Amino acid sequence: MVGVLLLARRLSKAAIAAGLARALTMNSFRADFVEIAARSSLESTPMPLDDVPEVISPTVDLARYDALLEARP
Repeated sequence: MVGVLLLARRLSKAAIAAGLARALTMNSFRADFVEIAARSSLESTPMPLDDVPEVISPTVDLARYDALLEARP
């Protein structure tokens, strides 16, 4: 999501909101997809992105990081 937040440097809030809304319908929140959808919303004829496969990412296990934090004095 940091990548999505960094899009605010280059794109308008309305374009990012449109990109996030499109990403929400596609269940894909990768920054590159949100950027493509946001840029597409700025064009007069948006690019079709309906055939983009759903991205399923494995759940991140934070146990190792928690152990590092617990080991700090």
